[in-house]
Amino acid sequence: MKAKLFRKVPFARTGQQTYMASELGMTGDAMVTVDRPAVAVQASAESFNGVPVTIDHPPALMDSQAVQRDAVGLVSEVTFDGATGQLKGDLLVWDAKAIRAIAQGTRELSAGYTAEYRADGSRYRQESVVGNHIALVKHGRAGSAVRIG
Repeated sequence: MKAKLFRKVPFARTGQQTYMASELGMTGDAMVTVDRPAVAVQASAESFNGVPVTIDHPPALMDSQAVQRDAVGLVSEVTFDGATGQLKGDLLVWDAKAIRAIAQGTRELSAGYTAEYRADGSRYRQESVVGNHIALVKHGRAGSAVRIG
């Protein structure tokens, strides 16, 4: 199967998202609202250039061994679209299983990254985002606004 290039695909967005406290390094399973301000999302754009595309999230952050095992594509040409509040990039997908999954409707995306979280009243604000991978998922936390097609 030939590799597929998907251009200017939105894969992350500004706004509010809900996380379990444990996902942010806190104790417990309480749900936490996290604000993703435009300035933080825009500042992270360059860090997503060259990150791998995976099918679902890997069990840990991607490293050189995980890339060899789990990468099905690559992200490039990442930009921040201020009008939509989205990070967009070109996704080159070379893995036949991933291309079939996309053709069969698995099109939502979920960014894998590290970040810092600052308390802001009862909510948290995301800062210092550094991209690690983009996961092809059935249902992403950011919703259908960040998907292929």
